[in-house]
Amino acid sequence: MFKFKELFQEKSLIGHIVLIILSLQLLIITTFIEIRVPVPTKSNLITFSQYAQESLFAYVPVKYKKYIPASLIQYFESKPDLKQNVRREIYTPQIPAAVLVLFTLDIPLNLLTYFLFVLLGLVGPKFNIFPLSNGGGLDYIYEPGFGFILGVCLAGVFISSRKHEEKFLNYLIYILVTLFIIHVTGIAFLFGLNFFSYLSPLHSSLLTSKNVIFELIRNYTWYQLPYDIIGLLILFPVIKVLQKLVDIIVATDFTPPITATKSLSNKVSDMFYK
Repeated sequence: MFKFKELFQEKSLIGHIVLIILSLQLLIITTFIEIRVPVPTKSNLITFSQYAQESLFAYVPVKYKKYIPASLIQYFESKPDLKQNVRREIYTPQIPAAVLVLFTLDIPLNLLTYFLFVLLGLVGPKFNIFPLSNGGGLDYIYEPGFGFILGVCLAGVFISSRKHEEKFLNYLIYILVTLFIIHVTGIAFLFGLNFFSYLSPLHSSLLTSKNVIFELIRNYTWYQLPYDIIGLLILFPVIKVLQKLVDIIVATDFTPPITATKSLSNKVSDMFYK
C-alpha cells in the first residue's frame, strides 16, 4: 500500500503539483494532435516508399542530377505521381504520451496523474472542460476507445515497477509488453461492449455487427500499434532525461542530521583545542 503522506513529506509537494499539471497538459494536448500517416500494410508501405523516393529526387538540385545515372533519372521521370495512391490514416499519439508520463513519474504519482486525466475526461464536460477530442463525459465509457484508456491504467502498474531500466533492449521488451497489455485490454473491451449491446436494449446500437468490431480492432490496433512502437522508441532518450529532471523538481533541501552536525563540530573543536 502506498503512503501518500510519507511520499510528500520526503519530497517537494509543490514539485509534485507542478509535475501533475504539466503531465495533464501533455495528455490533453496529445489528445487533439492528429497526424496523417501511411496505413501500415505491405502494399501501401511499398507505394509510400516509392513516393518518398520520388519526392527526394524532386528536391535534388539540377546541377547535381548530372551525377545520377541516366537510367535512374528515366525511372523516376517515367513513374506516375504516387501521392494519390498512398492511403493514409489519422494517428493520435495518446498512448506514447501516456506511457511517457507513466515511465517518467514515480509510482504512485504516475497512476494518480493518469487517473485525474480520466476523471477530468468523464466529469469535465459538466464544467465546460473538454480534455478529450470527442467531448468526453460519462457516456464516454460506452465509446470503443475507452478500453484502451483502461489498458493504460493496467499497464501503469507494470511500468511503475520496471521504469528505471537503463538498457535499451530491456526497455524495448518492457514497452512491447506495455503495448500488449493496452491493446489486448482495448480489444477485450470491444468484445465486451458488443456483448453488452445485445443484453441492453438501451445500448443496442453500440456494436451490433461483427464486421464493425473487426474494423475497429483494425483501426485502433493494427493501424496504430506500429506507430506507437516507433514513437516510444524515439522517446527512450527523452524519458531518461525527464526522469533526472523529475528528481530535481521534487527534491527538497537536505538538512544534515543533528548527530552528523555534532560530530563535525566535535572534529573542528578537536583540531583547535588538542
